[in-house]
Amino acid sequence: MFASIAFFVVLKIIFGLAQSLTTKSGFSFLTRILFFVIAGFSALTCLFMVTAVTLVGLDVKKFNDDNAKFNNISILKLGWSAWMCVASAVLMAGSAALAVLIGLFGRPEQEFNAKTSKTSKTT
Repeated sequence: MFASIAFFVVLKIIFGLAQSLTTKSGFSFLTRILFFVIAGFSALTCLFMVTAVTLVGLDVKKFNDDNAKFNNISILKLGWSAWMCVASAVLMAGSAALAVLIGLFGRPEQEFNAKTSKTSKTT
């Protein structure tokens, strides 16, 4: 869980860098690479969150099974924070998919300017 928080902080820094580069100089090759890095960090964050919630869920099940053997009443369940982690992992998976799509199909500024100047000369 701590690694996913660290990856998220790095992800926010890279996103800020990509946003400032895009604002200053348009969508360049470096920006495309940054989107792939964003996709990688988003995928790792998603993977770590799902792994953490799965491990906690298995520990809760083992605890409940051990208590059932000794006829104890206490039963543990996953709380709302675990389900919020699952929801954030789903959002990170969506973020990774969008970053890959933008990195693959985004139009670099030079290519965009060349195409618009050709169409403006013909009209």
